[in-house]
Amino acid sequence: MCENWVQNYSGEDLPNNVLRSLQLGSGYNCPDPHCVPYVKILSEIECAIQQHPQAPVIRNDISNAIVNHINYAKQSAHDNHEWVREEIRKSKIFFKSRPDLLVTKADKGKAIVVIKRNEYEEKMRELLNDKETYVSLDKDPTVSV
Repeated sequence: MCENWVQNYSGEDLPNNVLRSLQLGSGYNCPDPHCVPYVKILSEIECAIQQHPQAPVIRNDISNAIVNHINYAKQSAHDNHEWVREEIRKSKIFFKSRPDLLVTKADKGKAIVVIKRNEYEEKMRELLNDKETYVSLDKDPTVSV
């Protein structure tokens, strides 16, 4: 976690759990042991071993390994990321209850910016209304490009 990754321009005091989850950065990935694509794994293994003479033995070993993994993952003591998921869940609840706050990535660097939504929208309108930088188009040029 990096403290200077969160730039709070909202003027609001953010709860510590919200700051901690934002300090993880925008690229943080918290693995969820309950979201393993077991069916896809099994189907790909089945395709790979179909013609193998030891296919039944391999199938049995793989089934046992997956069942053991599922049982191990169900034990919360082995889940080192549960506290992070809880912090992120509470942070989502906080921001849903505060629609006046906006969380976005900074233009440069990896910082996360917290700003009042109306202030952000006002700054965006100001930028877009700059006729020296932007030109209004009559139609969307995406199709021709």
